[in-house]
Amino acid sequence: MNFRVQEIIKMIVPGAVLICCLYFLIFNLSDLETLLNKDYVSVYLVFLLVIIYVLGYFLDWFGSLFERSFYHFFSKPSLRLLNNSQANSKQWIKMVKYEEIADELCRKLSKSPHYPYDKKSAEYLFKAANYLKEKNSAIGIKEKLNEFYFYNIFSRNLAVSFLCSFVFYPILYTFHSLGVFNHIEEGTCFRQFNWSFLFVLPVFIMSIFRWREHAMYYTRYIFYSATEDILKP
Repeated sequence: MNFRVQEIIKMIVPGAVLICCLYFLIFNLSDLETLLNKDYVSVYLVFLLVIIYVLGYFLDWFGSLFERSFYHFFSKPSLRLLNNSQANSKQWIKMVKYEEIADELCRKLSKSPHYPYDKKSAEYLFKAANYLKEKNSAIGIKEKLNEFYFYNIFSRNLAVSFLCSFVFYPILYTFHSLGVFNHIEEGTCFRQFNWSFLFVLPVFIMSIFRWREHAMYYTRYIFYSATEDILKP
């Protein structure tokens, strides 16, 4: 997949998910049928696509803020991989030769390796690996990195779209109850409060777990790309 296409998809799909979740929570399906039967529907769809992309753009920005906040409370993938904290767990995402990889990075940085790594030192080694990976000229490395990066950011933005759906719906309904949306286009109206929005929360939690997995894959591949000689038999 072309990387520019990936850049568009990672914004359009989360934006579309947010629009669809809010629409079907707020309005009835018959309202959608009424809208699609109107004149200039193609013009409406073009504007809708623009709105979806803009929403996706801001979801991408909000996703980066969410990621920084999330890792303020939870460990980053680099810390888990370098300390091999999953070695005895049932999770399957591990980094082979993690000690040799950490030692090699420390050697290149003229630092003394130490175990276990704390949050700050693990982040420092990851930043170094992220820089050193650019020196890897092996065929296919950059394409593979771009693929891992795309799935990492896409899954993060998708998780954020579910979070925004869960948060925005009661806010919009409150505004409606206060009379802010009393003059919405004739023929459409808000449903009564839709408690099914609570089902968005478990979907958000599941998407968080999936994002964490992709973040682990991406981080691990950066370490592998920066110390490729270590993995050679």
